[in-house]
Amino acid sequence: MSPPIKAPGATQDLTQEFRTQTRGIHSISDALVNARLVFLLADRTLYGRALTCFYLVHKQLDMSLHAAAVSTSNTDLKAFVPLLTEAARTSAFEADMAFFLGPDWGTQLVRTPAVEAYVSHLQHLEDTAPLALLAHAYTQHMALLAGGRLLAASVAKGMGLQAGGAGTAAFTFPPRDRTGRGLRGDYKDALNKLGRELDAPTRSLLLAEHAKAFELNNAVIREFHIGLQRPLLGSLRLVCQTWWIAAPLALGLAYTVARYSSLLPANS
Repeated sequence: MSPPIKAPGATQDLTQEFRTQTRGIHSISDALVNARLVFLLADRTLYGRALTCFYLVHKQLDMSLHAAAVSTSNTDLKAFVPLLTEAARTSAFEADMAFFLGPDWGTQLVRTPAVEAYVSHLQHLEDTAPLALLAHAYTQHMALLAGGRLLAASVAKGMGLQAGGAGTAAFTFPPRDRTGRGLRGDYKDALNKLGRELDAPTRSLLLAEHAKAFELNNAVIREFHIGLQRPLLGSLRLVCQTWWIAAPLALGLAYTVARYSSLLPANS
């Protein structure tokens, strides 16, 4: 049997190609998260409800990966099970939602059309192209591994919580028993190793799904409704922290984000 046809440019690490391909949409995603976070930190309940959107995505991702790894004969996917188990965030999101929303958090899940679309897409991949789920796993997990410490600190400071304590579990990964580069480095190494072994169509599929993950994620962020009152509260919170120097900037930011993130009608 002839060896698989390697993708053109396959000598480049797959994770580097991920990064190069999605640089533009990644910047958009960062801007959306940062803009929303300013306002979400003004209201614990609102923040908790926002977490439910990503909980639903991560829960489906974890379920689909587990089901695919158990049922498929694809040894490439099975090799990722230890890393995926360590990176899984479902229980961490549940802990944070219980903290912010109380024991009945399960009745407060926000299922926007964008959330449902992402969940459906993951289910489709589970049935048709399970290995492509790794592109979504890497995108979601690496965002938390790379920026989790900063996000946890922002949430703790914005809401008066203890750093690394309750309410930041989704962004906090437990210490590892073994030495080495850490989960983030091992994750990248494993995916790059896989990338060198993939045939051209499969590699192209993973690249496409990495970009799709950003597209779906950004839609989830955009569709979560904040409203006008809470953005203004978030701005006033900034004003109180930095007094008159930050006032024009904070109020201007509130109006700009509300207007151009579809929180206000265009003719308002």
